[in-house]
Amino acid sequence: MEDNQAVSYVRSLERTIEIDQHFLEEAIEDFQEMCRIVSPDRNVPSGVIVDIRELYKNIQSRLTEIKAIQQLLKGKYHRLARRNPLQDKGILEMGFIAKTTFSRFENNLKMLVEKQKAKEKEEAIRATKREKIFHWFHSRENQVILLRNWRVLNELIYQTSPGKGMEERRSLAGERSLTLFLFRGDAPF
Repeated sequence: MEDNQAVSYVRSLERTIEIDQHFLEEAIEDFQEMCRIVSPDRNVPSGVIVDIRELYKNIQSRLTEIKAIQQLLKGKYHRLARRNPLQDKGILEMGFIAKTTFSRFENNLKMLVEKQKAKEKEEAIRATKREKIFHWFHSRENQVILLRNWRVLNELIYQTSPGKGMEERRSLAGERSLTLFLFRGDAPF
């Protein structure tokens, strides 16, 4: 009677390994597909990254459960358990696939983060350059000089040339205008 209970217990453990193996086969396919989405060239939603990590944790917990059951079967119930080397090999391969896929995912994620940091750093450098360019206009001293020169230019009286077209254009405009050009770069050039 006790032997029948042990046999049924061993069979239930073997069935648990089969169920976990079936789960792993499907989960690893999904896991690989999700990991392919993550690349430094693409914009990846953070939800996908969280899902990948959660699925990897589930895969690892199932692999740990299978290993624990296998150790129990090999240790305590070695005379009642059926050896299945093909199944053992498949489980080992799935563990290896999961580990290498996750390593690739982590590397791609690291590259994605580095790329994002570089982009942010570049944007910060551009912003400081823009600030330096427009800093001249924010200086009170430079504003006073610009306004004084503008008044001087505005008060100048230009002599009209003998051409009729120039006179008409000035009378239509009514006011003078000023165009500022910003040149960026090294001063000698």
